[in-house]
Amino acid sequence: MPHEFSTSSLAIMLTSLLFSSHAMATCGSLTASGGDQCSSNTAGDTYSKLTVSDANSLLTLTNSLVTLSKTKEAVSITNGGNVLAQGSFTVDNTVQTYIQKVIEITNGRLNVVGNFTAKSLITSSGNSPDLVSLNGGTLTVGGDAWIEVKQGSTSGFALRSAGDSVLKVSGKTTIVNNNTASSATGALVAAGSSRSEFNDLSVTSKLKESITINESALVTSTGTTSLTTASPGGSGIWFGGTSLLSLGESASVNQALEADRSIGQINIGQNATVKAAKGIKILGTTPHVNITVKGSVDSMNPSFFGNQSIEGNTGIEVVRIDGGSLRGNIDLSRGNDAIYLTSGLLETTMTDTGVGAGVFMGDGNDHFEATGGKIIAPTIEMGTGNDTALFGSSADLSKLHNVNGGADGTTANTGEITFQNISLSGYTDDATTDITNGLNIYRWNTLNLRDGATLQLTGEQLLSDSTSATANNTVNIDSASTLAVQQTPSPVYARTLWADVNNNGRINLSNNATQGDVWTIKGNYHGNNGLLVMDVELNNDASLTDRLVVDGDTSGTTRVKVNNEGGTGALTTEGIKIIEVNGDSSGTFTQEGRIVAGAYEYYLHKNGVNNQDGNWYLRSEIPTVTPPDPGTDPEPGEEEHVYRPEPGSYMANHMASNTLFIMRLHDRLGETQYTDALTGEKRVTSLWLRQIGGHNRSRDESGQLKTQDNRYVVQIGGDLAQWSSDGLDRWHLGAMAGYANQHSNTEAKYSKYRSRGSVDGYSAGLYATWYANDREKTGSYVDTWALYNWFDNEVKGDELSSEKYTSRGVTASIETGYTFKLGERQTDNVTFFLQPKAQAIWMNVRANSHTEHSDSGNSRVSFEGNGNIQTRLGLRAYANGHSDIDKGKEREFEPFIEANWIHNTHNFGASMNGDRNHIDGTRNIAELKLGVEGQISKPFTLWSNVAQQLGDAGYSDTQVILGMKYSF
Repeated sequence: MPHEFSTSSLAIMLTSLLFSSHAMATCGSLTASGGDQCSSNTAGDTYSKLTVSDANSLLTLTNSLVTLSKTKEAVSITNGGNVLAQGSFTVDNTVQTYIQKVIEITNGRLNVVGNFTAKSLITSSGNSPDLVSLNGGTLTVGGDAWIEVKQGSTSGFALRSAGDSVLKVSGKTTIVNNNTASSATGALVAAGSSRSEFNDLSVTSKLKESITINESALVTSTGTTSLTTASPGGSGIWFGGTSLLSLGESASVNQALEADRSIGQINIGQNATVKAAKGIKILGTTPHVNITVKGSVDSMNPSFFGNQSIEGNTGIEVVRIDGGSLRGNIDLSRGNDAIYLTSGLLETTMTDTGVGAGVFMGDGNDHFEATGGKIIAPTIEMGTGNDTALFGSSADLSKLHNVNGGADGTTANTGEITFQNISLSGYTDDATTDITNGLNIYRWNTLNLRDGATLQLTGEQLLSDSTSATANNTVNIDSASTLAVQQTPSPVYARTLWADVNNNGRINLSNNATQGDVWTIKGNYHGNNGLLVMDVELNNDASLTDRLVVDGDTSGTTRVKVNNEGGTGALTTEGIKIIEVNGDSSGTFTQEGRIVAGAYEYYLHKNGVNNQDGNWYLRSEIPTVTPPDPGTDPEPGEEEHVYRPEPGSYMANHMASNTLFIMRLHDRLGETQYTDALTGEKRVTSLWLRQIGGHNRSRDESGQLKTQDNRYVVQIGGDLAQWSSDGLDRWHLGAMAGYANQHSNTEAKYSKYRSRGSVDGYSAGLYATWYANDREKTGSYVDTWALYNWFDNEVKGDELSSEKYTSRGVTASIETGYTFKLGERQTDNVTFFLQPKAQAIWMNVRANSHTEHSDSGNSRVSFEGNGNIQTRLGLRAYANGHSDIDKGKEREFEPFIEANWIHNTHNFGASMNGDRNHIDGTRNIAELKLGVEGQISKPFTLWSNVAQQLGDAGYSDTQVILGMKYSF
């Protein structure tokens, strides 16, 4: 090495580098005191010891190396002394037995412009031989810093900063403590009011803590940071006092955290990682500590003993996991603590069967809140005290198995748990954890479901371990939330709620087509316009049903919605009991929507038919009231079973699809006979059009359903061929097509519910007509036609889904009649005729059986009346002629009156789950028709008529026809 200094072991003897009369130097070492200003301007100098021990003393070095040759300090800067290391500065004690601090800065300053390296080998006991010790001193490093204890057998830190020391490293800092002695201490300790500021920071400790921070010290890093403690019993962070530890965080956040130094603060930033058996350990005397985890704290190494990511001792106030990862068990010991998980991961040790330590909040009034992130833990245990917990919509609880509220039925130890806008399954079992059943919720006094939360009960009971029915347990369901039975189709479930229940939202016993669930509330029930949903097989009294049993009292108002599961509908007597009240039955349960099965409406009734038992029943009947004498209360009359209105719509649709396009000869041709003899002008074809508007009123067989409908029909047709066999008769062959629609409305007598039906469709077919057509314009005729019809049908009941189906089929007719001439009146050119007639129409438009939607009970609808033959016997009287003013104008008019008797061999009806019903009053119908037909000119004919039909049971039909024909 340069100079006369020793090139191996610092053999320099500096007697005087004197800037004042009292400076001195010792062999192998460099000493400045009493205001000395010393410098070594030769790069790469090696020294055995550096000592600066006085204020205003300055030692300037360049790329220097200090290797220790004694058992005292290698570098000692005290009493205001200053050392400026230009370039790098290295202190190496890797071969020397040592019992004191290697680098001690007490009220002094070491400024390293370049990189700083300190290495030591500790092999014997001494007075806490720290590698680097700051006590009111300042150490600044412009480059990187490497501080390493390679091995050792005694206590001592790699880096210690105490008092009001300041440590600042601009580059990357690496601190390693490989000391394996049982009494060994950690890698970095900060105490007093010291400040330690790093950029990138890596701390590794083989046995004890990576960082110990206490009193009101500050340690921050702004770059990538990692703390690793390899020992199974070691901690990543040992924290106490009102210190501030912020790792891997931005400078702005660190500055913001400094604004409040009244409590201890630990901030694991996004760029920070802590790996240790005990990630963060809080000292016992610490009053309040807030911990925020944005990075990673990992204590899940299988070789670690304890595996605690956080260990508290009365001091922790708040733990926040905000996008970070906290892996390892948590024990907050005692005090009023809180954990908030907004995003990120909270994971504790757990076997595949859900066994492990989990999170222990400790004794005190604690709060646990997870509104986001994921929890993987066997249990969260609140401990004694008045505790609360909240789980929100974005939290993943699929791997959380137990939540223990610590309540024991006393006012000193209570628990309130809230689920907010989250869906989960849960049960209560204090002895066994079944990870297939969802979340085990036990030892809580109050359960709240808020803001759209849904809790499915998968176990036999809820909150039961809060001792007994006298434990003042409460379940609160807000207006947007649901408490439900397990949503699987089987088996039948029995559930017990050891609590009072306040239902502002929904209790759902419906579970995918499985009826028979029984819910027992071991307390009181209050409804605040809440909803109760149940599955019932709607048949007779013996129907299988879900049931709510309230052992206490009921109050308030609750709506009840019933889903029919497989019931076909039947008459009831006592009814189907769905709600049982063993206490005071002051609560009101009201029916929500319609309850239908087959052809029946069901209604919710309080009390049995013959007793005031306070229970609630479903009956397929509605009570009627006998009009009372003045001044007396009305008495219930005989109860009548109630039919729903939808059968009326189905029946109206079915009849319409078979009758909309039926016709008679005069409806189509608008004339009694052919008026042009073939000896006159011949016509080869004609085109005709008719339009119909009609209104129908009917009742069903029971008399409970009243139906009205309006229809519109338009048909167009024309002759394809005409001919005569003898010069007097006439044959016609033609084609026709049409469009029709009908809209009906059915009202049920007792329920006042309505159903609307509609039919919309088309037809196409052929017709053939023969007229005898003798010279007197009398004689017989025969008319036949056949049509193919197809329709879209719809039925929509009040509060039920729309039912759509199709129908199609053939209608065909044969009609015959004979025209008699009664006489004529020459004075006004009028001839009188009488025409008896008969017609038979085969109606075979069919609709396949239809299964209704679930809200209509999946009722099976089939139709009756297929193949009906409608016969008609009638008599038509008319006059044919023209007035004097129409002589020679080829105009003739034919007013008429017609009476008919109509008979149907079948009634048009519908069957719903086997309950048959039909339109009443259509077997025999009387009809009267009035109209006029006129030949306006030789090729153009108009006709119009009005028909009125009347039958039994209030059946009536009114129809207006307007037709026209053009011959060419």
